Amino acid sequence: MLPEVVASKGPLRPWLRLLTEGERLRGLGAFQPAESLLREAASATELDAVAGALELAASLNALGLLCKDLARYDEASELYERAMALVSTERESRATSRALATLYHNLGGIDHARGRFQSAELLARRGVTIRAEIEDEADLAVDLVALAAIVEARGRFDEAESLYREGLAILERGVVRRELEIAVALASLGALRARCESFSLALVPLARAVTIKRRVLGAAHPDLALTLNNLAFVRERLNDVAEAEALYLEATSICDAALGPQHPRTLACRHNLDRLRESTRAAHGLSPTSTHTIPRRETHMSKTNEPDLIRIVLSPEQQQKIRTATGREVEALELTIQELEPRITPVAPRLAGNHNETLLKS
Repeated sequence: MLPEVVASKGPLRPWLRLLTEGERLRGLGAFQPAESLLREAASATELDAVAGALELAASLNALGLLCKDLARYDEASELYERAMALVSTERESRATSRALATLYHNLGGIDHARGRFQSAELLARRGVTIRAEIEDEADLAVDLVALAAIVEARGRFDEAESLYREGLAILERGVVRRELEIAVALASLGALRARCESFSLALVPLARAVTIKRRVLGAAHPDLALTLNNLAFVRERLNDVAEAEALYLEATSICDAALGPQHPRTLACRHNLDRLRESTRAAHGLSPTSTHTIPRRETHMSKTNEPDLIRIVLSPEQQQKIRTATGREVEALELTIQELEPRITPVAPRLAGNHNETLLKS
């Protein structure tokens, strides 16, 4: 996910160029080149005498998000905590409060991923409280979805469904359409229903989430793979075995290429695929097969697809100014990096993108 950007007059500083490109690559699921750039960005921000605490916190947080993607939770937690310490030294303001809420959200996500659900809930609820105080509705919805995932992990399924639906309702009625966040909420709601064995009710939100993620993230992103796996799990429970196998295979291939064969998500998807294949063979009286080798999927960034194009979502106030000046309805602007560079600066640290969606497995 790209950093938010706002208008500025000065030239783009070197660390900001690195941060922008690193976040772009992370958004595409190209984690190895993204890591190199984000590490450079963090180092360059620390050396920049002009960069303030919030800017350094944004760089550290961006690297932390990547480490979480790669299941390096200790390193991600350390980076988030360093960012938190920096933000805590700043004077109280809306920007500071947004940054704190985001970092509590992200730290809660790390404890969730580690299985430390009680501390994860405390952190997530602290973030929700701060966000509600500053009336940041769109990100509050994202916080509620993340909190719902933690509540779900603690076994409070009715409360989790209520939180998922509340967050989804806020996102669906938003002035700016946050499609990826809507997909995350739909996927999480579907996975919860599957855990409760309401497979028919799980099918529609999961299928919608897959459609949105394919469009927004592309066909090779590991966050798409997570939802493909869960849709496959539901298809399997509804006895659509052929479709389930195809979905499990696609999910495993994506994870293997993007995350590597030993990443927890890759292992879980492969486990589901192998288990389905073995149970199918057993049902037909065939002997077990050897371990399956999943073909690696090559990922390429085509130059013909405008890889440097950045989409900037406008705030309601910005949209109103454009509407007043031009009579046109505009939700977002699309600029190339070259057009954008002279005008951008980062703002608060970014929210984690996948919010610890449940990965279903037997």
